[in-house]
Amino acid sequence: MTLSVGELAKRSGVPATTLRYYDAIGLLVPQRLANGHRRYPQAAVGRLELVRACRSLGLSLEEVAAVLGPAAGSGRREVAERKLSELDRTLGHLTAVRAVLAHFAQCRHTAPDDCEADVRTALSASNRQV
Repeated sequence: MTLSVGELAKRSGVPATTLRYYDAIGLLVPQRLANGHRRYPQAAVGRLELVRACRSLGLSLEEVAAVLGPAAGSGRREVAERKLSELDRTLGHLTAVRAVLAHFAQCRHTAPDDCEADVRTALSASNRQV
């Protein structure tokens, strides 16, 4: 059984206009009927869930197409490596922020300037962890 654009939109919660766009960029590959109508396999619902999951991970549509598209191959690895690098930088930043906030939460100094050395130490330690 195949699904029309409207049926797939209803089952997936993805607007028909978006489905047509995904078709245009190669994320979905419908069967074309003689009258030009699109028919999607049942598996398209799962494919859209995978697209949604990739988007929730912070991938742009271009990156999703590189990862899931018909010519993914090395593009998938390149996107994954780039995203891992970005994630490592973000984690490093968040670790540093957490270290400073943890210091402030436990700090007994009476003047903020007295925290400078402790904050530098916390930042330095968190940067070494990443």
